[in-house]
Amino acid sequence: MKLDYIENYNGLKENIVRLFNFDKAKAIQFRDVLHDTIIAKKQKLDLSQIDFIDTSNYNLILGCLLLMKEF
Repeated sequence: MKLDYIENYNGLKENIVRLFNFDKAKAIQFRDVLHDTIIAKKQKLDLSQIDFIDTSNYNLILGCLLLMKEF
């Protein structure tokens, strides 16, 4: 699994962060890590810390922000 960033991919100054080059087993493994870290533990997930993701050129940290609104 490899992380990539493509700047201005379509000529409209829009950028893409993508994960690619993985099979179904790695997708399931990534889903499980995502769920366990962000949803269950409510922690940030640093993709550079996941051994099966190549982040040699870029890194991405995912997290969840909960906003509470009083009515």
